[in-house]
Amino acid sequence: MREKLKCAERLSRLVCQMAFFLSAVMIAFSYPLPACAASKPEPSALQLNREAVPYSESVSMRYYNAGTSGWIAIYQAGKERKPVATRRLEEREGSVSIPTISNELLPGEYTAVLYRGESSEIARQDFSVIEQDFCADRESYAPGSDGYFYYDASDAQEGAWIGIYDAGEDPAEVPSLLWGYLPEGSSQIYTGSLNGNETRFSSLPAGSYQAVLYRSEYGEPYQTFRFAVADPEGLYAVYQRPDGALPNTAEGEVALLGGELSGWYWIYWGDENGAFEDYLPAGSIQAEEGNVFVLHPNQEAPYGSTRLYLYEGTAGGKAERSVPVTVMLPEDISGSREEMRTSFVVMSDIHVGQSEAFIYNRRYRQAMEGVADTMPEAVFNITLGDVVNNGRYAEYQVLQDYIAEYRDEVPEQYFLMGNHDMMLNQQDNPATQIRMWEEATGMPNVYYSFVREGYSFIVLGSEGSRTRGELATDEAWLSDGQLDWLREELAAAAERAPDQPIFVFMHQPLQDTGPGTSYAVIVQNDELAEILCGYPQVIYFSGHTHYTMNEDDVVLAASEGKPDTVHAGSVSNLWNDEGPYVGSEGCLVEIYDEYVRIRGRDFEKESWMGSAQYVLYTK
Repeated sequence: MREKLKCAERLSRLVCQMAFFLSAVMIAFSYPLPACAASKPEPSALQLNREAVPYSESVSMRYYNAGTSGWIAIYQAGKERKPVATRRLEEREGSVSIPTISNELLPGEYTAVLYRGESSEIARQDFSVIEQDFCADRESYAPGSDGYFYYDASDAQEGAWIGIYDAGEDPAEVPSLLWGYLPEGSSQIYTGSLNGNETRFSSLPAGSYQAVLYRSEYGEPYQTFRFAVADPEGLYAVYQRPDGALPNTAEGEVALLGGELSGWYWIYWGDENGAFEDYLPAGSIQAEEGNVFVLHPNQEAPYGSTRLYLYEGTAGGKAERSVPVTVMLPEDISGSREEMRTSFVVMSDIHVGQSEAFIYNRRYRQAMEGVADTMPEAVFNITLGDVVNNGRYAEYQVLQDYIAEYRDEVPEQYFLMGNHDMMLNQQDNPATQIRMWEEATGMPNVYYSFVREGYSFIVLGSEGSRTRGELATDEAWLSDGQLDWLREELAAAAERAPDQPIFVFMHQPLQDTGPGTSYAVIVQNDELAEILCGYPQVIYFSGHTHYTMNEDDVVLAASEGKPDTVHAGSVSNLWNDEGPYVGSEGCLVEIYDEYVRIRGRDFEKESWMGSAQYVLYTK
């Protein structure tokens, strides 16, 4: 019995020594352990720009959580002993591009593997290198999703088109399920732009399909690409654009599907290289409220956006090391790329106080520095009222000092009269307040106009009340003289440039034109709206409510009885539907021949607002 035990011990030691030797050999070997020895990979931590890559192009991919010694290896499918290409990574997160030709990635099936350290696999993705130029961005689409077909631009001759068929059908014998002409001068077509008999690409049922490229309208099939629609593993996102959506806007819905949601998912604009770092989130999906995020009419994507990135997180923002779910976007989701004619800055409610240490004063200075640093092409800066906090002489003196300090650093400044500047309408003689406001700001009157770069700008303002108590603290009162003057100014502006927008500014908003406007704060609200609606080229800017530009309906296209309207946020402090909201906002307005772009800016976070990018069409 004792001898048997000794034999068992010797055998156990021998097995351990052999295991140690094999482990040492594997570690010394320059390639990683087989995938079966690694922990379960995270597929989403490695995202390929395209899963079908023509030979001669590059394999582009985005990676996450690679650590400080991460690397990517590309293997021939089923041959993971020796990679055909490798790339060391210098950062925990980033993008890499690996050429097919110089790395001899011949047509065939491949697997890209992301490693942390020498052998710890954390993600893998399969892809194909194909011989032909005609292909889709992937070989398997999630139900409800869209993508792109690519082709040689020289094939996009007049009459060239793509047809989608069931995989088992003969294209010569059956009509296409979907089809579309190739866009002239392009080498790609968005699947969402293909037409069908009440069918969209995103509504194709699960199954196998073929895309056929025809070089002429009645020619023979030239190239074929096979793909599938199948349920993916885990969470995925889809973008749906409604019929009748305004061109060159991002109007639509983003939905998270394929799994149970928990917490929050923060949505960022981006391209194949990742989320844009200089933009705040476009919004969020809160699991308790559903799985859909709505992009509203007139909302646009920042120029260059090709994807949305959805990061899991909390109410406070995305998780630091979360890996996003991505969704492909169509091309026409931003204002068409025309030459910008001019631009100007709009801010509101700066509420300057007597003390330099006052938080509103600090935010005003921060906004001025932000304008100087990020909006150098703007020709002027207009502040939509409530320029001081309580309408006191000492506050106006501080404001005057600030105007002088920043005179050479920011564009020329214009100012409006607000209800706080009028001391909240709580005095007998508003003429005193108007005089202090004019002396501090240098403005000629509470209502005036000017022309810059050939465009007309009209400023309106409350003239106060004739007797104490006539107005509520937040109301504006416009005299008949001011309204008659407005009619004359609008007529002159329209005659001077009938095809150009006319910009009208007032501190108080028109009723029912965005958040916080359910009741009228302009005594002559209806009369003013009627005057403005007589000129469809009018765009009306206001402040006053302090609502953040993250809210819905801050930019609205004209509707019956209302002109185009823009709410410009607030520099001093902000509100949303739940109460006070930390931040300081304004916007940059860019003028183009056919539209006006409004770009929300968060001065506190020193970033563009992904949620507040809008276009208003003027033609």
